[in-house]
Amino acid sequence: MAIAALGSLAAGGTAAAGTAAAAGTAAAAGTAAAAGTAASAATGLSSLFSTIGGGLGGLGGVSSILSGGVSVLSAMRQMAAGEEKAAEIQTKAIDDRMQGAQRRRQMTREAIDLIGGNDVAAAAAGIDLGYGQAADARSRVLDDVLMETQIDRQQEDARTMNYKRMARRARKSGQLSGFLSLAEGGLGLAERYG
Repeated sequence: MAIAALGSLAAGGTAAAGTAAAAGTAAAAGTAAAAGTAASAATGLSSLFSTIGGGLGGLGGVSSILSGGVSVLSAMRQMAAGEEKAAEIQTKAIDDRMQGAQRRRQMTREAIDLIGGNDVAAAAAGIDLGYGQAADARSRVLDDVLMETQIDRQQEDARTMNYKRMARRARKSGQLSGFLSLAEGGLGLAERYG
């Protein structure tokens, strides 16, 4: 622009002045165009940052969804742990029942062996097995084994009820922990968006 102005002074003509004016206008137009391009670039950057900001806001939504998913998975894990503990306790109850049945069979076998031994001894001594001491001894052994098996059965039933109660508590504890985990996750989401 300065060169064009010097050229117009040297030439001294109006044509040169017209050329300088044209050059000045072109330069001004170029400057305006450059300013327009800069404004356009700034608008583009603003749009880009706005898009990125919206994207980050979207990431916040994804984060919320993931947080909620983690809360649900945590709750399910805690409920499953309660169910697993309840299943272990129920297995112990089944094992106890099986052992109780074996104990009672063993008591019955021992009673039968005892009655058989007494009957053999009484028969060897020539005592009538249907009457008297031999019959009384047999009756006492049967009453004793019946009482022992009843007591064992009652104790087993009490243990079974206790096992059931413990399994129910374990299951409820897992459910409660799961629900509390869900509530905690829900409160966290509510605080974030509330």
